[in-house]
Amino acid sequence: MNSKGISFIEILLVVIILGIVSAILIPQYSAASEDATLAYMIYDMQNMRWQIQKYKNEHNGMMPTANGHSFVDSMTKYTYADGSIAKEQKSGKGVLGPYLNEMPENPFVREEDGAVVKCGPETPEADGTSGWFFNTKTGAFNANDNSSHSAL
Repeated sequence: MNSKGISFIEILLVVIILGIVSAILIPQYSAASEDATLAYMIYDMQNMRWQIQKYKNEHNGMMPTANGHSFVDSMTKYTYADGSIAKEQKSGKGVLGPYLNEMPENPFVREEDGAVVKCGPETPEADGTSGWFFNTKTGAFNANDNSSHSAL
């Protein structure tokens, strides 16, 4: 009998081989995805640090929160050299910034908390309750999702 169909054993072997291959490849893809997300977060953090330094340079060494304004307002709105928020929304005539269009989101924190920046004079233990932490005393800007990311 000359059958041209595929036997049950052949199909079973193909399914087993596909299962083994997927068991090998899926964890590698997941690790690569997390590495890419971490690299993106580090890029955002480095950009923020650069923008904070630019703010300090243009505001005579003042921190973004020194004038009583929120960190986000100081970084995303136009300001004057004394740190006050400018009513005029264009650069020139002593108006500086804005340093960011919007706060970046930390991808390792819940979406609604990802762009939140906690501020204070002491850097706390990272707890995941906000995306970022800004130390108002030292000017350090860190991730607030876990201790290994906050040390970057």
